[in-house]
Amino acid sequence: MGNSFTTSFQSPGTRTLSAVSYRSDYSADTVPMSVSVIFTSTVSGKSTTKRPCALTYTTSVVGGIAPLTRVWKLNGQAIGTNSASVDLTVDWLGTQTLSATTTDNVGNVSSGSMSITGTSTGQCTQ
Repeated sequence: MGNSFTTSFQSPGTRTLSAVSYRSDYSADTVPMSVSVIFTSTVSGKSTTKRPCALTYTTSVVGGIAPLTRVWKLNGQAIGTNSASVDLTVDWLGTQTLSATTTDNVGNVSSGSMSITGTSTGQCTQ
C-alpha cells in the first residue's frame, strides 16, 4: 500500500522534504513537507524547599544522536556528569541556578536550567 522512507539528520533544524506520488496516467503530484529536527533539554525537580533538603533533579532530552553525555552545574560550577539525574542537598537561603548541558554523539549541544530557592520555612519534601 505504499512505500516508506527513513532518514536521520546530524543536526537540529528545519528540513523540507518532498513526497512524489505517481498517478495511474504516470503524471506526478509533488507535496513538500516541512520537518523539524529537535534536540532539547529540560531540567525538573522541586523549585522551592526548606533547607536543608536532599532532593533529586532530572534532565529530559528529546532528540540527539546516542550516546548522550551530560554535565550538571550549580551556579556555573560542575557538580555531576553523565547521568540523567543528580542528587543535590539544598542547604542555602536564596536562589541558585541548576543546569544540565547535554552533548550528543556528533557534537550537538542542548542545555536546560531551573532556579532553586532555599527557604527557612515550609517543608522538605521530594
